[in-house]
Amino acid sequence: MKVFFLFIIIISLVGCQRTKTTLPDSKKINIPEKFSYSGSLKVDMQWWKVFKSSELTRLIETALKNAPDMKIMSARLKTSIAIAKKAGATRFPSVDASGKSGLTGIYTVPDKTSGQFTMSLDISVSYELDIWGRAASQRKSAEMDVLTVKYDMMGSAMTLAGEIAGCWFRMVSINRRMEILKKQYKTSSTYHESQKIKFDSGLLETLDLLQQKQNLASIQAIMTSAEVEMETEKNRLAVLMGVLPTELKLKIPLVLEPLPELPHMGVPLQVVSRRPDVLKAWYEMLSADASVAHAVADAFPKISLTLSAGTRAEKIRDMLKSWLVNLLLNVTAPVWRGGELKAEIERAKAVFEEKTVRWQQAVISSVIDIETILAKEKLQKKYIESIREQIELSKKFIGDIEYRYKQGITDFSIYLNAVNYLLGLELNLVKARVELYILRTGLLKAIAGPPEKNKDKDK
Repeated sequence: MKVFFLFIIIISLVGCQRTKTTLPDSKKINIPEKFSYSGSLKVDMQWWKVFKSSELTRLIETALKNAPDMKIMSARLKTSIAIAKKAGATRFPSVDASGKSGLTGIYTVPDKTSGQFTMSLDISVSYELDIWGRAASQRKSAEMDVLTVKYDMMGSAMTLAGEIAGCWFRMVSINRRMEILKKQYKTSSTYHESQKIKFDSGLLETLDLLQQKQNLASIQAIMTSAEVEMETEKNRLAVLMGVLPTELKLKIPLVLEPLPELPHMGVPLQVVSRRPDVLKAWYEMLSADASVAHAVADAFPKISLTLSAGTRAEKIRDMLKSWLVNLLLNVTAPVWRGGELKAEIERAKAVFEEKTVRWQQAVISSVIDIETILAKEKLQKKYIESIREQIELSKKFIGDIEYRYKQGITDFSIYLNAVNYLLGLELNLVKARVELYILRTGLLKAIAGPPEKNKDKDK
């Protein structure tokens, strides 16, 4: 017996020397101290409200409550919380009770029988002494898993909101383009009618009349294509909302509200550290760290106390009069598992290394994503200004060409090409503006996150 306890003590002392993992320092990641551009607009988790569209806000908030993807994530969160509660039960002792009753009969020859009715009640209380932190690390891993799912759900919400905003902006753009096309079609139809009068009077060639008719058919085809785009976007929105397209009740305006000012970007490390995807990667790493501690603790003895009490009696009133009580110290130590425990520790450490790299990569990728969007926004604004400049020049050109055509100096085809070129520029301007709004959506989504917290307390 003395040798046994000496063996346990030696194992325990060795266990105190186990190696711990080292969490990475975010300050050592090589990222810039500030972003290339910054504004003054403050942004919170509900970033879509900066667009000042009540319809967009309604769609997003409805989807966040009712969309199938969000319900799936909510179920996942409930599952992880239940698992964490189950792991947390190890902090308390387990209590079990059992009761029995029965009749014992004795048969003897010749024809003599006797019987005895007995009842028993047994109660046991067991508690594991978590000397090596095995149960604590298991609880921590489960708690970190809850936070992982929480921020994964938050990230899914941000993605869903971004996709809905993209659909909304594209639908407004399509609506605006259809309005421009209808106006151009009406103008061209009026022009065509006047051309037919001139043609009937012999003042216009057949070629000019056919060109204008072809132009009307071309505008009509573009309008049909825009209608197809609108239906596609509505169907995409319905999928995101988790409803049928016929259930969507939309009020699509012709123009968007002015683009919000550039948000305040802040310090890159602080900004990306509160992003849901980065927080998810962080807590995945902490969960893996706790799993390493659990795997190491599994290689050392499990020590538990068991207190049991039992009573026996023939009558219920005598049940509580006398008890047999036992207090036991249980020690279970792994002696040889064929390398299983060592392999589990190596596996857990490898997973921790993987999660560490993934978190570092998430931080770096987030900064790059934000810088990419900022650069694209700057170039997109230049592109929009270029289109507007071309539109102004095109309008002046059309005024001169129309005068020359009416004077018979130039062909109708040159005038028609100039009109169609202007129409194309106006449609491209609408598309370019909505792309700017979508880029701004991506930027707001990329920097949105919960208020910054001190993650040191989670280590």
